[in-house]
Amino acid sequence: MKPGHFQGHFHDTAVNARMKRCHDFLEKNFTVKSSMRRMVDLGDGNGAAIKLGPYCHIASQDGVTVVFTGEVAHWPDVSPDADPVADNQNKYVSGEQGGSEADRLLKYYRALLDVPTVEEVCERALESLGSVEGPFAFVIFDSMQRRVLAARDKDGAQSLDWGVTNDGLLCFGTDFSMLGECVRPTAVPFPAGCLYTSAGNHIAESPGEEGWVIEGEQWPGHVSCYMHGMTRRWRPVQAVPRVDSHGCICGNVFRVASERDVPNVQGAA
Repeated sequence: MKPGHFQGHFHDTAVNARMKRCHDFLEKNFTVKSSMRRMVDLGDGNGAAIKLGPYCHIASQDGVTVVFTGEVAHWPDVSPDADPVADNQNKYVSGEQGGSEADRLLKYYRALLDVPTVEEVCERALESLGSVEGPFAFVIFDSMQRRVLAARDKDGAQSLDWGVTNDGLLCFGTDFSMLGECVRPTAVPFPAGCLYTSAGNHIAESPGEEGWVIEGEQWPGHVSCYMHGMTRRWRPVQAVPRVDSHGCICGNVFRVASERDVPNVQGAA
């Protein structure tokens, strides 16, 4: 998945201005030939850009959009004898639509829409992610629920980075050289083995001098580790202030609480 972005302030009513800002942002920072990319308008001034290929998929339905990159060898609800990797490659070569990793993930997420609380959605997602095998990263944008979810495989084999621009755009991407140019100093690797869920309709803070997940009463979201521990069902994730070379706090480094069976997992925001 190449840099896609999600605006953090949904109370702004200047829809056209937000749409233009999103389009200009992607055009400027996603430096891939137009014939090899797909630009997606997610509505309300949000958008994504992906490089076309067999390992990057996008699926949308009823205001929910999934952008997925990687190759999953096994999904929890798929027969052990199935080969999703070969299936995706064959469909890409033949031009066949449907059945991609993004489609599977979209179907799973839509099944959670009747779940009453975001905490329960997160719990079920953590349970399922722990059983997924293979390198992957994804971002789900739900325009109806005003919700963003993102995750990365437990080994960190699939790249995924994130950060926030000065004007409050929460950005995700898999090419750090592109993303880093537009969201410095906050662009950092997304923590491997973790799931991010936004909290409320205010999902990103302007970095400023103190970092976008450190100050303020309302945090922009929650980061949870989906790897099981020896003594706890889920590993707790600790946020440690990230300091740049000038001694300024510019975000958080997320670390999975140390335990013998699970190595420390680093990422940041």
